[in-house]
Amino acid sequence: MFDDFLIRAFVAGIGLAIITGPLGCFIVWRRLSYFGDTLAHSALLGVVIAYALSFNIVLSVFVISGIISLSLLYSSVSESVTSLTKNVKKIPLNKNCIKQPYNITEPQPQLFVTKDFKKLKTILIEYSKTMAFKTGGEQALEKAILSKHITTTVMDSGLQISGVLEKCILNKRQELAYMTYNGGTQLSFKDCQLEGHSKEFHSEGYGCATGKVSSNSLKFFAWSFMSASLFKFIASLP
Repeated sequence: MFDDFLIRAFVAGIGLAIITGPLGCFIVWRRLSYFGDTLAHSALLGVVIAYALSFNIVLSVFVISGIISLSLLYSSVSESVTSLTKNVKKIPLNKNCIKQPYNITEPQPQLFVTKDFKKLKTILIEYSKTMAFKTGGEQALEKAILSKHITTTVMDSGLQISGVLEKCILNKRQELAYMTYNGGTQLSFKDCQLEGHSKEFHSEGYGCATGKVSSNSLKFFAWSFMSASLFKFIASLP
């Protein structure tokens, strides 16, 4: 039914996937992906040298890859040792360290340190409070537009709009007045999709007006399509 070559290739492919899959995950977890990429390209250099000098390919690849890996190991260990010397400043870690300039092509001039993991966790939580998904407002909307990816906008009422935010329009008082979404958009409330408002229903985009009706404090939203479930949701708002 199948050619012997295809069967052998299929078995070999499965074997490679079983062997390299866990190894690849380990390399990514240990942040050694660039190390693996460097070794792969050094192997090509070994092949070229072997052909140019009529040398054994396996031995050439092994030697060149070994030299490159030892060079990278020496560079890494050397930088680690250097970072512990007095020449490298030891700066207490805080949320403002993200503003510190850093050139990856040069030896690091400073090292951010913290007392223990508990302190590190506290600093990371403190920093997370400055991120767009926690601060909200105009900054978060600007970040969502720049990302060009699916984000979720949560209104004061609890309505959740998930989609690719394309544009925000402000009124004369520089307050948010209208938002437009590109592509499939989903409407939810308390993490549950509103009936009839899936991304398939709003597949061509979505527009949402926000603000106050005259002096009335009732929040309103304008939709191109109004369904019974959505009307019930608006009517239930305080």
